[in-house]
Amino acid sequence: MKPLILGLAFFILAGCVPAPTTAPSGDGEARWMARRAQLACRPSWEVQGRVGLVANGEGWTARLTWRQEAERYSISLNGPLGTGGVRIDGDQRLLTVQSAGETRYFEMGPEDALWQVTGQRLPLEGLRYWLLGVDAPGSPSDPVWDDKGRLRQLTQDGWTIQYLAYRSAFGWDLPSRLAADRSDVRIKLVIQDWVSLTTEACAP
Repeated sequence: MKPLILGLAFFILAGCVPAPTTAPSGDGEARWMARRAQLACRPSWEVQGRVGLVANGEGWTARLTWRQEAERYSISLNGPLGTGGVRIDGDQRLLTVQSAGETRYFEMGPEDALWQVTGQRLPLEGLRYWLLGVDAPGSPSDPVWDDKGRLRQLTQDGWTIQYLAYRSAFGWDLPSRLAADRSDVRIKLVIQDWVSLTTEACAP
C-alpha cells in the first residue's frame, strides 16, 4: 500500500469507536427528537475543516469550507483533488463548479457535478444535514443517540456515519469529528471551526 494511502487510512480510522447496536432509552430519545426538530432545518450555517477520503485504492485530503444559506450553498474543497481545488456554488435549480481555472454550469445535484469534474464522489446532499448531527429528511435512517440526545451513529442512504466528537458552539453541542463508511469508501471529516449558525429555526 502506498504511503499516502497508509497515511489516509490512519487519518480515516483514527479515533473510531466500536459501532453501538442499540439506542439508549429514556430521556435520550426525547432529547434526540427535540434536538433533531430544532437543528434539521437551520437555514444558515458555515463550517471550516478538513476532509479525507479513501476509495478504490486511492486517497486524498482537502481543506473544506461549507456555507449554507437556506437552499443556496457554497462548498470549497482545496487540496490534491487531481485539479488542485474545487468550488461549488448553487441552489435547487443551477450550480456552478470552478476548477483548474474553468467555470462549468450544471443542472444536477452537487454530488453528480463533483463526480463529473473530479471523478470523486462525496455524499454532499446528505452531509448538509449530517454535519449538523441530524439525519437527512425524505430518506429512511437508523439513528443511535446518547443520553444527551446527540447522535453516536447514523445509517442512511447506504452510509454509516459515526460521530466521534462534539464541541460547544452557538449554544449547541455540534459535531467536530465524523467518520462515514459505505462499501469500500471511507471518509473522515474534522470540523475545525463552526463559523456561524443561525439563531432562528426554519419557519413551520
